[in-house]
Amino acid sequence: MTGFPEWPTEARRLKDLDADVDIGLHLVLSDLPATGTMPRTAPGGRLPGLARLLVDSHLGMLALAEIEEEMNRQLDAFEASMGRRPDFIDGHRHVHSLPGVRNLVVALFETRLDKRNTWLRVCSSSRREIIGRGHSGGHALPQALLIDQLSRPLSRLAEANGIHSNDGFRGVNRFDPTRFASLFETWMSGTGSRPLIMCHPGFVDAALRDRDSVTAARGFEYDFLASDDFLKLLDRYGQHLQRLPWPDSDRSVFRS
Repeated sequence: MTGFPEWPTEARRLKDLDADVDIGLHLVLSDLPATGTMPRTAPGGRLPGLARLLVDSHLGMLALAEIEEEMNRQLDAFEASMGRRPDFIDGHRHVHSLPGVRNLVVALFETRLDKRNTWLRVCSSSRREIIGRGHSGGHALPQALLIDQLSRPLSRLAEANGIHSNDGFRGVNRFDPTRFASLFETWMSGTGSRPLIMCHPGFVDAALRDRDSVTAARGFEYDFLASDDFLKLLDRYGQHLQRLPWPDSDRSVFRS
């Protein structure tokens, strides 16, 4: 999220990880401050709530020129601090999947990004798998199905335009810290050779509390992913962490 004042400082820390992990641009188009002037979309300087953005996108009422400029400003900030293009593109609260917005995202790959080395996160998955995981109390089944439905057109656009993407998406949950470890085990199996498991690890501090309602769950996720229990879970399922691999791109593997 390059619109926050801490971004240049945090980017310098991220550079230490450049050889091992993919570092991408998390586009922000809702709920938080805009990085520039957006008279129709953010007249008070703050981007609209997700519900408003969702409705306006489906009614064809988005000020797409303003949104395109905002996306380019956020990409400018990434490149200025990292000295290179992002490894991938996605969106805060999956806004990159919305009608109108998704076409602008695809256009970025044609005008500013390197399709050989930059991939796009898509949030669609097997509906059978989504419904199958619905038995777990912490799995947000309606939300997962909605995200999947919104993302399917983006997945088709990516394929039609030769844009690399993941082919599985898991991890939608209700942010109940007590269930994360057991839920993570349900996400370890499924179809797809390049699956992503969405998670939100982080340190809980005043800045986070001021900007996001999800706090305790982030700290719990961080502790679990940094624990031996997580490593044992990977071993039990014969899995490892890896940068998304492409036939025409030299991507190193990060193993625990």
